[in-house]
Amino acid sequence: MKILIATGIYPPEVGGPATYSKLMFDRLPALGWEVEVLPFRVVGYLPKVIRHIAYAWEVFCHAGDADVVYAQDVGSAGFPALVGARLRGKRFAARVPGDYAWETASQKFGVTDTVDDFQDRRYGFMVEMFRSIEQTIVRHADLVITPSGYFTKLVSRWAKRGSKTPVQTVYNGIESPTSLPSREQARNNLGIAVDDKLVLSAGRLVPWKGFPALIDVIVDLHKEDSRWRFVILGDDPERVHLERMIADYGAGDYITLAGNQPREKMFAYCRASDVFALNSSFESFSFQTVEVMRAETPFVGTNIGSLPELVTNEREGILLTPDDREGFKKAIVRMMDDRAFRNQCVAAALEKSQTFSIERTLQETSALLKQLYERK
Repeated sequence: MKILIATGIYPPEVGGPATYSKLMFDRLPALGWEVEVLPFRVVGYLPKVIRHIAYAWEVFCHAGDADVVYAQDVGSAGFPALVGARLRGKRFAARVPGDYAWETASQKFGVTDTVDDFQDRRYGFMVEMFRSIEQTIVRHADLVITPSGYFTKLVSRWAKRGSKTPVQTVYNGIESPTSLPSREQARNNLGIAVDDKLVLSAGRLVPWKGFPALIDVIVDLHKEDSRWRFVILGDDPERVHLERMIADYGAGDYITLAGNQPREKMFAYCRASDVFALNSSFESFSFQTVEVMRAETPFVGTNIGSLPELVTNEREGILLTPDDREGFKKAIVRMMDDRAFRNQCVAAALEKSQTFSIERTLQETSALLKQLYERK
């Protein structure tokens, strides 16, 4: 069995599709697959539109002896990969990790609706064009894989009524470092004082991650106790806005935008932190949440998207409504002060995190692709 993986990004580029494409390249051979990866950057030097046509041709050429073409996104690589696979007469699978049309609309076209509301409303020509592209990919795929039950339900709505395209859930898995530093070691290595009260958050600096509300919360907490600190890991379009907000508060000495960090350092920050806070209004699957659970860091997040599949409120952590500033403030303080509750959540979260292993993800993905390969 041979699979051609079409991906928008691939190492040394960073991101979910890059990580999973590399994992499949490394590990699917042990499950009986011959793997070739075709990153979109092979046509990146070309002008827009032309590069997509060129990528479809590249897929057509490389798919000659492949049994399955597997696209890792519905953005840059997805549609041209579908075209190239169909022209070759090859089976086509697509991994849909997010709503590309909604993300683009939120970042570039001023759409403020939630991803769920977005499904039932109509917008301008460009937004509807992006929506049409991702729906076309889903409707014409032989198999669609999503990273959570929540997102499987959402993506299933993109298919036409009566469509036979299977939409299947395969939870993302993560790899942890073989060893993690103690809290004391991590704090010492990162230069964090022993008695600091450190809150951590992480993710792309995009509107739906809700970082401004968390900054408000930490500013309020700092007024009551100057030991509170806040670190945000990640980068992207909202960085300038967040920097201005922190400066306006005069909070630069206790709120830090640390940018993108290697995974080892991210785990070190998790180990050094007293609480991880995630004020997101959309998560198809949250890598950060599982990594935090694995690192034994108390979790306070939102009850949206896939997060209730990962965290049960009051068991593995605390779940709140997005932008509930007072709720986040109380929950963070509770995780700090109620040691018994904190320890209960950490233990339950660590146990739950074992569900999300790389081995399980690859085995389930391989099984679905094998079924597609064997389908008449």
